[in-house]
Amino acid sequence: MFALQGRQFGRRRVALAVMALALLAGAGNASMAVAAQGAATPTAAAPAIKAPTAAEIALGRKIVVDSRLNVQIQATVALLMDQLVRNTSVTKPEIVKPLTETLKELQPQLMKQADVLIDKTGKAYAQVLTDQELKDVDGFFASASGQRYSKIQPLILGVLGQAMVPWRQQLTAKMMDDVRVAMKKKGIDFN
Repeated sequence: MFALQGRQFGRRRVALAVMALALLAGAGNASMAVAAQGAATPTAAAPAIKAPTAAEIALGRKIVVDSRLNVQIQATVALLMDQLVRNTSVTKPEIVKPLTETLKELQPQLMKQADVLIDKTGKAYAQVLTDQELKDVDGFFASASGQRYSKIQPLILGVLGQAMVPWRQQLTAKMMDDVRVAMKKKGIDFN
């Protein structure tokens, strides 16, 4: 296990962080797909992308940190390091100890890569939110409710991640059943 800012991340916690990032990335991809195709519904207009100021980018980055999304991004680096050690323990167990030592030496350098994504995420917020919206979001995360939200968000995303697979399977089965019935009413055999 690799420590992150003085804390030890267990595999379960890091796995939940990665699921959360995957869900966020999936939501981002879905949003980008909607934006690329135009609004899916008249009320779901894609946000306008603007050229943000340096102050807006800094505020966007602050939102990433205050919302603790940065912790999820940093945990991904720790997970990748841990995966490298685990994979190597299977293929070349004799070099696990020096590999672990090397990764500990490289950890500060590798964590700087997390900062790259944190900066990009902050810029993304600044590109789609107005200056006032950025201030409002920042104000929320500075409030007691916002801080509580930030602390429980990984738990909620973990629950969502665990619920997503069976929900998706059930939805797919229901969708297929409903489509078959509706197509049959139209005289089309859909099997």
